[in-house]
Amino acid sequence: MQFLVRAVYIIDHIDRITQEFGIVIKQIRVSVAGKLMIAGEWAVLVPKHPCIVCAIDRFVHATFYLSKKFKITSINNIKNLSFAESALDVVIQYLRENNFKIHAYAIALDSSEFEMILSDGTRSKLGFGSSAAVTVAVISGILHVYGFDTERSEVKDIIFKLACEAHFTAQGSEGSGFDIAASIYGGVLYYERFGKIEKIEIPDSWRLIVGFVGYSASTKNLVKHVKPVLFGDFGKRWADDISTVVCDLRKAFEEDSFAEARTALMNNRRLL
Repeated sequence: MQFLVRAVYIIDHIDRITQEFGIVIKQIRVSVAGKLMIAGEWAVLVPKHPCIVCAIDRFVHATFYLSKKFKITSINNIKNLSFAESALDVVIQYLRENNFKIHAYAIALDSSEFEMILSDGTRSKLGFGSSAAVTVAVISGILHVYGFDTERSEVKDIIFKLACEAHFTAQGSEGSGFDIAASIYGGVLYYERFGKIEKIEIPDSWRLIVGFVGYSASTKNLVKHVKPVLFGDFGKRWADDISTVVCDLRKAFEEDSFAEARTALMNNRRLL
């Protein structure tokens, strides 16, 4: 598994360009990276409490092509398309508010890289943030076909705001947005909920080994259970302790101290 400096890749299929409605319409394919939380999970729900998260080389792929009406389908049978549908609603509303003439696209999604086939033949999600990546893919692709340069920092900021709105609407609650940030900005991020988003470096000689426990969890359900605890007295003290660990880990990365990083990660695990 590799960390990605860049998180959103857009490929224009030049051989499929057509001319309609007086504008050039392109069939495009968007690939958006997943995320891996390194430290600070759950505490990041509290404002000004950081986490460290990275973009990884597992992707959601989305293909967009001109259609008579908007339609979203899933190549790998995504059971819940509500995040993609919410993303489409939000980005189209944004375009309308900015006086764009709307043309419909069909969108085919593939999130199979975020799944694993288990020994019993069933599929399980890996927890790499497929809902966030799907949300970012839909918004990035639609903005791109309307002429937005998704590599520009100010456009990434627009995508982030729209994706957070869409994701929170579909999820039914406000998360932290760290997974969305990883899928837009890429790299390794020091992230605070609706605050700091800073890129940091992990020493090149270090390798991160990731294990899978064999089952996935529902973020929506866990957030509902965790948030009431977080904003009580115990939760605030616990979140402060996690924040100290995250800052220790960032310092260990910057100083290339593997021993200190290992201690910080163990402390993060102990607190969880």
